Amino acid sequence: MRFSIQKYLSLWLVVLMLCAFFPYSATNAAEPPFSMGSATAIVVVARSSLQIIVQRELDTVNPVAGLSRIGPMLILSEAIDKGDYSLDGKVTISANAAKVPGPTAFVEANEVISADDLYKSAVMISAGDALYALCEAAFGSMDVFLSKLNNRMQDMGVQAVYQDPMGTNLKMSVSDLAKIGSALANSTAFKRYSTTYMSEIIHSNGERTELVNPNRFVRDLVGCTGLMTGSSNDAGYCGAFSVSRNGADYVAVVLGAKNSADRFEVARAAIEYAYASYKNVNIAKKGDAIIKGVPISGSVMRAVDLVALNELSILSGMNDEQPNAVYNVPQALIAPIKAGDCLGTVDYFNSQGERLATLELGVETDIEPATFSDFLSMLLSFWVCIRG
Repeated sequence: MRFSIQKYLSLWLVVLMLCAFFPYSATNAAEPPFSMGSATAIVVVARSSLQIIVQRELDTVNPVAGLSRIGPMLILSEAIDKGDYSLDGKVTISANAAKVPGPTAFVEANEVISADDLYKSAVMISAGDALYALCEAAFGSMDVFLSKLNNRMQDMGVQAVYQDPMGTNLKMSVSDLAKIGSALANSTAFKRYSTTYMSEIIHSNGERTELVNPNRFVRDLVGCTGLMTGSSNDAGYCGAFSVSRNGADYVAVVLGAKNSADRFEVARAAIEYAYASYKNVNIAKKGDAIIKGVPISGSVMRAVDLVALNELSILSGMNDEQPNAVYNVPQALIAPIKAGDCLGTVDYFNSQGERLATLELGVETDIEPATFSDFLSMLLSFWVCIRG
């Protein structure tokens, strides 16, 4: 195959633009075909693809009360998942942590308490004192934590910027919350307590604090796996909910309801609509070979398979045809290549030409450039072949 470096660079630029600008999958995003009640904004998305099922006021920023803690909860949970922080030890509560307002684990300054109890409190009731104390312990300082938090939000395409670690008075859109919630719902650490309805923690002085999860869906909605609720005078009643049922995973976000019952009623109607109207189509598992034998220049390897960087499933209407795939991949690659980098994409469209989701492609292992000795060895092998 004859290869042009100019053609390669042009294709590469297109691929990078696709990877950068289409992280959030969209469909026709119909207006909710059910009563919104008093809620002001809503979205339901497929958890893996972020495909939008229904939405209203998708990108409008609103007060979100305690849902602002979903960002810090994600960063902490991912640190635990990666093994960067362990819940096996004890945490000394700082004065700053002890005075965080809102839902509380009733910890006091200088109290020494189990990190696992603090995390359980943060997951179950969004306890700000527990969450703050854990973030201090896990990241060393709140300045470091805040920097990591905003960098992670930017990487996810979240528009909101945290000015303080708990997101005090932060306004967010349902789009932002759905992105964060979808990532949090995948956390192994978070799922340890996210469906627990009632528990308790034991303080160092022997006193006990009862924990009752305010998300009633963990009791009475089939498949609910979390996530978080919040309320305030200016935000109304808000909630982000994750549900897994029959191989399909959804995240629903509701903002601005006038009371708790209305919040749950609207969220339930949205989730049941999604399950009644859509089916789950499995596209790829992480590591599946999608494009085989892509040529490589500058390496001892001649070709490599491009694999799915993430698991992807797509939701389609009950009577819809199989989605159409459009491949955006370079004709050849140039070493070095790092495992996990986006090297190409596959866009999936429905029969109306609407893009449903994008699958990012890459390689499973690093591909190093060939050294001088590698080239010399290849030349010698070639010489032996033609002489033999």
